[in-house]
Amino acid sequence: DFDIKAGTSTSKESTRKPVDLLAIIDTSSSMVNNFGRALDSTLALVKSLNDDDQITFAHYGFNSTDTYNTGNRPANAGAIGASNKSYQGAMTSPMSKKDAIAYLEKAKQFKVTAAGVHLDEFIADMKKQGVKFREDENKNYQDIYMEHHKADSTVSVIQFTDGWMDKETIDSDFAAWATKNAKTFMTVSYKNNGSANGGPTEFSINNMKAAGHTNIYDERQTPIDDAKIAKQFEETATEKQVPRKETVIK
Repeated sequence: DFDIKAGTSTSKESTRKPVDLLAIIDTSSSMVNNFGRALDSTLALVKSLNDDDQITFAHYGFNSTDTYNTGNRPANAGAIGASNKSYQGAMTSPMSKKDAIAYLEKAKQFKVTAAGVHLDEFIADMKKQGVKFREDENKNYQDIYMEHHKADSTVSVIQFTDGWMDKETIDSDFAAWATKNAKTFMTVSYKNNGSANGGPTEFSINNMKAAGHTNIYDERQTPIDDAKIAKQFEETATEKQVPRKETVIK
């Protein structure tokens, strides 16, 4: 990182390929104590990225086999919180580092109540602040992401979550896509030992491991440290390249 006076420029050697980051943030009721922390960690990660990286954000309201999709929840009585009147997931268009920082600053203005985080309310609040989301009905995150993926950049995925209830599970289609296409599917998992709003952290951890995605920053093992999260991402989610000169203006 460089501390550079406004209006000046310098050069640095870019030793990795640009990252095309899909950052997935759990926006469910269990995140009542962790949503703000997740946004802080995401913001720190985005700030650590290079200026030529691309970031797309996605949010889900519960975990099931088809919830990494945009649009409304299917009317399925077996799904947690199922309703055809609320979002199953929401996704932004890709954005620059600067715009991603602005997006997260807006997200941090959302007021979480004791009842927990509710995706519908979050989306409505962000729309009031001028944020636009993809309105596709029941379209996979990965399909939307690949519409704008730059071939010379690294596919990398990170999600920020906490405990899941015992009926929740990872979206299997997305997990399989990430296995095939992403440099990594990293998870940052915050402590949640079970409450009225969610299940214990072990359920989410075990689901990710069972899906083959073991790159996990587990708060139960290591206290949340945004610098360490960014370092783990840099070490596992990026690809080296022949150094090239890059002008950085701040």
